[in-house]
This record gives sequence, C-alpha cells and structure tokens, in this order.
Amino acid sequence: MKTAEKVLQEKNRPIIAVSADTAILDAVQTMVDNKVGAILVTEGAEIFGMWTERDLMRNILIPGFDPATSPIGRYMMEGVYFVAHDVSVNELFNTFIEHKTRHLLVKRHTKFIGLLSLHDAIKAYYDELRSYVTIQFYEKPLRNFDKKK
Repeated sequence: MKTAEKVLQEKNRPIIAVSADTAILDAVQTMVDNKVGAILVTEGAEIFGMWTERDLMRNILIPGFDPATSPIGRYMMEGVYFVAHDVSVNELFNTFIEHKTRHLLVKRHTKFIGLLSLHDAIKAYYDELRSYVTIQFYEKPLRNFDKKK
C-alpha cells in the first residue's frame, strides 16, 4: 500500500513557504507562480502556520485588510495538522476527514518533508482502488463462455 511519502514523491513538488512578515499580495504571487492553493508560513526555520486561497476570501472582508501591506503572519491559520511519512493512503484520507482540513504536512522523524492536499489523497486513493480492481478482476484469465454445440 502507498504511503504519504510515496504520494509526495509522485507529486514531486518542494515545500512552498514565505516568512510571517511577507505581504499577503507577495504571498499570493508566490502561490500563483507555483500553481498552489496553500502556502506555508515560517518564522525562522520553523513552520509557523498556513495560508490558503480560502483565507483570502475570508480576510478580504475584514476592515483595514490590505493585501499589499498586511503581513501574512497576522492572518494565517496557526496549528497546521501533520501526518507521519509512513501512514497509508487510507490513514491519510481518514486524517483529512477527521480534522476537516484540506492540507496536511508530512513529517519524517523531526523534519517536515512536504505538503499534501485533499486532492492528492483522493487521487492516491483512487489510483490504489483502480490498481486493486485491475489486479483482482481484469488480470485473471477470462473463462471461455462459448456455448458448445
């Protein structure tokens, strides 16, 4: 069975992060340049939180919110969920559901090695299901149903 780390390897994307004092508009530009819907926020070498497209939708209505000058650290979500690198796709999928989140960090020992989206988990789950169905039902020899006369 595939693990969270294997899904990350197949995704082949580095961690995209900005510092907590980065202006939101600059963070959005980084997200657009990297074609991602979420960005990690760091303070020094530590991951401090996450900011997503949905956060922009919520924050835009806050009085005084100015994406050109507002630091992302003031508006980000703190307390990002993570999973161990060796959890199965099934466990990964259950973690997304349990925490009602769309993004999970993956941690190997003491280091974060990547970020997975719910979409990544759904795709991995689907790929495993398709593989299982193919092996179980389509790679077995077909019986001959020709009627004998």
